[in-house]
Amino acid sequence: MEYDEELAKGAQEWAEKMAASNEMEHSSGDYGENLAMHGDVEKIKTTACATDMWYEELNDPGYDFKNPGFGMGTGHFTQVVWKGSTKLGCGFANGWVCARYGPAGNMTGSFPENVLPAK
Repeated sequence: MEYDEELAKGAQEWAEKMAASNEMEHSSGDYGENLAMHGDVEKIKTTACATDMWYEELNDPGYDFKNPGFGMGTGHFTQVVWKGSTKLGCGFANGWVCARYGPAGNMTGSFPENVLPAK
């Protein structure tokens, strides 16, 4: 995974838009996107808090590696670990986080080779 300035620029703009409107909503584009908000602005900006929340979907509600595919409760987790995504850009604004991934993950039919169980 490499950090991508173009993805980061768009993610920063989107985080600022969410902070200004106080509404969490996904943007649209040819990238994957995870969003988060936390009341402790310093914590979410300086720790892995957002990524930890997204990754925790592995356990709650739980990802079924025996039946791989998209689930509304595990879409953040699957994008975080998506093997085919090679670029990442993040934005932060007043407790809001936008992470963008390229190429996008969570593609139907591609879960078995992109969401791999821990060894």
